[in-house]
Amino acid sequence: MGDTKEARMRGGRGFGHTMYDTVDKVELRVHRECVGNAAVAALRIANIDEWPVEHRSQEEIDELVRGQGYRETMELGERLNAYLSAKRDKLRPETKVHLQRMLGSWDEVI
Repeated sequence: MGDTKEARMRGGRGFGHTMYDTVDKVELRVHRECVGNAAVAALRIANIDEWPVEHRSQEEIDELVRGQGYRETMELGERLNAYLSAKRDKLRPETKVHLQRMLGSWDEVI
């Protein structure tokens, strides 16, 4: 990821990928370390008997997100959710397929 505001000031395009981002630019040693770290983490998670953390309520999560300055993003997501719910039967078939492909099922999308 990157800072899109900083990238714009420098004349960059922010973060994302282009057709010029190819496998030959990957540092193999770094890639191997990342894969190894992910494998160790997955193994530890799979074998843990009890999570050493407490679950937060939805209200606590919402407050944490708001506290980080994402209130506007949350409101936009809620508006999008309401719009998609209201238009569900009127969406074009390819739009429904795209939404299902993005997140797996309609219920996960909204």
